Amino acid sequence: MPPSDPDIKLAAAVIHESYAVLKALGHKIVPFSQRVAAVTPVFVLAFLFRLLLNSRFFEVGGIYHAQQAPDELKALADDLRAAAFRSGVPAPAIRKALEMK
Repeated sequence: MPPSDPDIKLAAAVIHESYAVLKALGHKIVPFSQRVAAVTPVFVLAFLFRLLLNSRFFEVGGIYHAQQAPDELKALADDLRAAAFRSGVPAPAIRKALEMK
């Protein structure tokens, strides 16, 4: 089942907020294409995500990879949760996605 529109929009907002969190913690965003994504409006990111998620490429590569790496994805989520807390950046999408209080 494909992700719903609200889930896609939430994922795009999380990515956008993640860049703000990393920047607030003093991390440089590389490569340049990622810096471009950091300033791209959330609705544009959501549109691009929708295209990617509906592609055969994602169906074959993305879903398989995510299913093979649950521990790594949990570790990334834990790291993002900690970074959002340390940064002091208001991150409502990150908090909602990770069910932070």
